[in-house]
Amino acid sequence: MTCFLGAMRKLRNNGFTLVEILIVVAIIADLAVMVLPSFARARLREQNTQFANDIRVISGAFEQYAAERNRWPAEAGPSTIPPGMELFLGNRIAFNATPVGGAWDWEYNVGGVKAAIAVNLTGAYNDPTRMQGVDAIFDDGILTTGAFRQTSGNKYIYVLEW
Repeated sequence: MTCFLGAMRKLRNNGFTLVEILIVVAIIADLAVMVLPSFARARLREQNTQFANDIRVISGAFEQYAAERNRWPAEAGPSTIPPGMELFLGNRIAFNATPVGGAWDWEYNVGGVKAAIAVNLTGAYNDPTRMQGVDAIFDDGILTTGAFRQTSGNKYIYVLEW
């Protein structure tokens, strides 16, 4: 019997108490609270960079089209690749969606701009502060000047030719 009680005491001393487990869980929760905002900022930065890179790829394809054919492609609606651009864009970009929400749109002779790549962002995706970050990648971070700009409440364009 003495051996049995001694073994029970030994078993009880080898485990963790509920208080110790709660302290560990609280420490892990505190670390998560500190780290998650960093991950969110990094994800946002990565999406903005991908968006800017996609604009560069798309603008290069449209400029190549214009150089080879001495004209810009015809106007096309949102998410629609203008006729003849499939060859130049290939499968490099999914033209129906952007990394920051919304869809790509080719603008030709619209709103005082001869040629531009546009994106319409609606609802939660329309974040002018975020778009200022994208603008800072291209030029000055001001959405009313430069090649990347906001034209209306939810439309942002990258101008290829005025």
